[in-house]
Amino acid sequence: MDLSKLFSINPVYNTSKSKDSKLCGVNSKYNPSKWEQNKYIKDSHNCYAYALNDIDEDRVKKCKQLLTTENKTTCLPLRPSPGRYSNYKMKGKMEGKKYTCKGLEKNIIADNKYIYRPKKNEDCKSCYYKIAYAVDPGKSFHFYRQNHDKTWSHKEGGLHVKTKDASNNIITDPKTADRKYSYANFSQFCGYLCVPENNYKKTYSK
Repeated sequence: MDLSKLFSINPVYNTSKSKDSKLCGVNSKYNPSKWEQNKYIKDSHNCYAYALNDIDEDRVKKCKQLLTTENKTTCLPLRPSPGRYSNYKMKGKMEGKKYTCKGLEKNIIADNKYIYRPKKNEDCKSCYYKIAYAVDPGKSFHFYRQNHDKTWSHKEGGLHVKTKDASNNIITDPKTADRKYSYANFSQFCGYLCVPENNYKKTYSK
């Protein structure tokens, strides 16, 4: 089978064209079951997809194909990274090489022109919600998403959605949370960004 076709994923975006501010706040609510309702969603969507609140049905189908027809053990190649949608390239190669805060932000904004960095201690404008991100320098990245009650949640790769940090404490601020996990130490905190609600503006990942 031609794996290049398997890994050629269509853009992920919300399809609603509604810009009614009354609908804002619906899609970004904390809802872990949405990401864990089947193993193909869980395994093919990571922290970046979770931060953007984008579930791609095409990616889910291809994950199922990988795990069943192709007898693979993981859908890791299908999980999105900042910059893939816009065809940007990280400094170094995308997988397992050099990750920086500056490079990630450039790629995130390139993927999604409506995402912006808020001023210090500023809330996001109407119909936007806040995300945060950090890097394990030179190795990997991680994203967090703010919940309606002002706590934060995140999805660890192809694993579960959580509201707790590496020390099992509720995350009230990703900047001060314990980000040293068994698989990575996201020691460098990059900052916060504002992301549009799915019912308001489109967001993309690939």
